Amino acid sequence: MEAVFLLEMRHGSARVSDIAEMVGVGKSAASLAVKALQERGFVLHDSYGRVRLTPQGREIGEKVSRRHFIIRDFLHEVLGVPMEEAESAACGIEHVVSALVIQRFSEMLAAFRSGVPFPRKEIKEDSK
Repeated sequence: MEAVFLLEMRHGSARVSDIAEMVGVGKSAASLAVKALQERGFVLHDSYGRVRLTPQGREIGEKVSRRHFIIRDFLHEVLGVPMEEAESAACGIEHVVSALVIQRFSEMLAAFRSGVPFPRKEIKEDSK
């Protein structure tokens, strides 16, 4: 959904071949994924080959994309990881970290960008 979201933002819609290229899979794998997303109501796939997100799919795609960019930028800007490696690592990390971790990455990234010291907070186990 993230690939469809990004392609839709750039071009107004996506094609299966564009999705496959962006994700690094074959067209048949991308086509199966689009079909599964369509069955779940996240995308519309018309007879001309265009793939567009439904409102529900757009909401999820935007959320995943936001998580990805926060992690990527944190790794690159704060930790100094080269952009290509930060991009690759973000693809894996975004699917396994909690909303709390994303929030803290976002807060630390904002503090880093503004030059304000980042306050360390103890996160209690029961606040997760």
